[in-house]
Amino acid sequence: MVRMLPRLAERMVGQQHPLPRWRFAPAFQRSHYNIPVVTEVMSISQIELVAAHADMLQIGSRNMQNFDLLKALGQAGKPILLKRGLAATIEEFVMAAEYILSHGNPDVVLCERGIRSFDDYTRNVLDLGDVAALKQITHLPVIVDPSHAVGKRELVAPVARAAVACGADGLIIECHPEPEKSVSDAAAYTSPTVQPLITNQTHLPQLSYSLYHKEFQSKTPYLSPALINT
Repeated sequence: MVRMLPRLAERMVGQQHPLPRWRFAPAFQRSHYNIPVVTEVMSISQIELVAAHADMLQIGSRNMQNFDLLKALGQAGKPILLKRGLAATIEEFVMAAEYILSHGNPDVVLCERGIRSFDDYTRNVLDLGDVAALKQITHLPVIVDPSHAVGKRELVAPVARAAVACGADGLIIECHPEPEKSVSDAAAYTSPTVQPLITNQTHLPQLSYSLYHKEFQSKTPYLSPALINT
C-alpha cells in the first residue's frame, strides 16, 4: 500500500500539473514508481476522479457505515479495501461489506485496524480473534493494519506476526525513511530496514486476487446474515 501526504506530493510534482496536487499524487506514484496505489475515498463525488488514478479504493474506518458511499463503490469497478469501524461489531463489519458486494463489486478486502477501548496504552485494541473469525465466516481476503492499531513502532513487528498466525492474508505497515521526522503518525512509522524483517518472519500467503488482473472471484454473489451465526 502506498500513501502520500499532500505536502510531499506538492514538493514532488511542483506547481504546473493541471490537476490539484493532492489529486495528482496517485497518478504520479503509478507513473514514476510503477507500483499499485491504494487511495481513500471520502465521498461519492470523489469516486470517479480517484478511480481514474488509483488501483484500489479505500474506505476508512469512519466511513465504514456510510451506506450511500458503499453502494456507489459497489459500482466503481475497482477493488475495495474496507476498514473496520472504530466501534463496529463483526456483524456490522461484514454487513458493510455486503453493501458493496450486493451492488455488483465482488473485489472486497476486509481490513482489521483495531477498535476503541478504555485502555489507551496502544492507540486501539487489535481484535485478532475477529481476524480468525472473518476467515471462517466469509470468503473475502482479510488483512491487518498493525501500525494504526497499536500506534507504537516497537509493537508493529510482533503484532504483525500474531496477525498472520491468526490467518491474515496481508498487512498494511506504515513506513518512513526517517520515522521520527514524519509529519504524521511518527510514533507508528517503521523504517525501511524493518520491513524485510517483518515480511521474512511472517511468510505471508499470496492474496487470491490481483490489482491488475481480475483473478479474484466471489464464491457467492453476496454474504448471507446466516453466515454470522455459523
